[in-house]
Amino acid sequence: MDQRQRNILPFTPDLSQVAGGSYLWAVAIVDRSKQDQPGILLATKGDVTAEGWTIVSNVTIK
Repeated sequence: MDQRQRNILPFTPDLSQVAGGSYLWAVAIVDRSKQDQPGILLATKGDVTAEGWTIVSNVTIK
């Protein structure tokens, strides 16, 4: 497969147990042997938290 080819995978999280409020949505490829801390830094142009999580968006749950 060509590296530039994009595969879009649907993602529908279950937020029914999350309290309403404002959240910061961030992603990382985690290292399971290090308590799920970011294990690989993503090559993005976006903002990154001090812990290494790539910020995707602010999210409001009502």
